[in-house]
Amino acid sequence: MKSVQYKKYRYHVSGTAAVTVRSLTFYPNAYIYSDVPLLTAADLAANTSIIVETDLTLADTWILAAGTRATPVNPTGLAGTVGEGSVRLNWVDDTNVDVTSIEVSMSPNVGGPFTVAKGVQTKLVTGLTDGTAYTFTVKTVDGAGNKSSGATVIKTPTDATPPADVTRLNAVKGAGASQEVVVTWVDPADNIGLDHVELTVETLAGVAFAGSPFTVAAAAQTKTVTGLVTNTMYRFTVKGVDAAGNKSPGIATVATPL
Repeated sequence: MKSVQYKKYRYHVSGTAAVTVRSLTFYPNAYIYSDVPLLTAADLAANTSIIVETDLTLADTWILAAGTRATPVNPTGLAGTVGEGSVRLNWVDDTNVDVTSIEVSMSPNVGGPFTVAKGVQTKLVTGLTDGTAYTFTVKTVDGAGNKSSGATVIKTPTDATPPADVTRLNAVKGAGASQEVVVTWVDPADNIGLDHVELTVETLAGVAFAGSPFTVAAAAQTKTVTGLVTNTMYRFTVKGVDAAGNKSPGIATVATPL
């Protein structure tokens, strides 16, 4: 049994029924300040749901029933929703009235740890790198600065925004009986970065040309399609694709090889 050395205490009843200590009644989940000088071993043995915290120091001096050290309880229901370069964390605060704030940290770290007021129960973390897995730790902090061990969740933000469409798309048939069409365009801009362009070639009836769709490197901005059928009209559809695989809606033009 640890001894209680200070004269001012805070009593917390965590059970479902009120208990009495030294003629004072404590109701469930209620804190009361008192000048009772000591809790005896008999008091603790008779009231196993009572937690006592010293009030004269901010040291981590908790006594729980038979004398074990207690720490704040972790939040529950921790979950995360990924966005582009961000993760929205949600949790449920512990109901202990001694909770004063929540600490949110992450690994790899991006500007944390963050302090969230009690009762807010959510935090949007921005400035993250898409495709990188982050471990988020959410801890309960009490009035003495004690922290819980922490609840964790791993989330990977994802780029969900497609790039813009290419512009100035043009398809020109080759000279003579070349059976080819030269397709040109201007690459789009994307907030993450254009990875490549996808070129789909098909007849107006929707029959795909052999090898379609073609992948064209960013900045190439041209593709010569050969082996087409003479005097057959083809539709050429170009889409921008980013590193996350998002595709623009696409724009199309038509041409007929000689």
